[in-house]
Amino acid sequence: MKTYLLPCDCSREIPVTAADAGGSVPCPQCGRQVDVPKLRNLGSLRQVVAGDAPVARRWTAGHSTVLVGLLLAATTGMLSRLFPAPPAPQVDLDDLRRTLAATPYANIYGIWVTEMRQRQIAPKPTPAEEAYRQKAAESRAWRQRLQYAAGASLALAATGALAVALRSAAERSRGAGS
Repeated sequence: MKTYLLPCDCSREIPVTAADAGGSVPCPQCGRQVDVPKLRNLGSLRQVVAGDAPVARRWTAGHSTVLVGLLLAATTGMLSRLFPAPPAPQVDLDDLRRTLAATPYANIYGIWVTEMRQRQIAPKPTPAEEAYRQKAAESRAWRQRLQYAAGASLALAATGALAVALRSAAERSRGAGS
């Protein structure tokens, strides 16, 4: 099937065939709908000679979506590494030993039976432990948010890759049909 080059106002030439005659086609550069002449006037257009076919644009919005998605995923993934768990508070073992040495065994056993066994060894945290737990929870929350953002960015990149693949398939099928 012969292919003709239909000029657009933006100076792009759009390849058309006899199947497009009498209709309109979108310009791939400016997006404007360009009317294709009727079949009897199609011969007035310049005909494509083998090897003269216009080269399709290689970079599309889908490619940009893939690039942006991957860049966002990499950036947010690296940023999530900035929120490691803070170091655990140091326990003063000498102070713990002194306290245990000064407490009678009967009292230690009584505390263990009534408090720790019932609460599954969950004594009230010290202010330093509470501050640690709060910082650790904040760090986990930020790390999780950034990892979710990285996942969303990968989904964006996958969407762009799908758009590129679909466009390529459509162009191949359009080329095979001519």
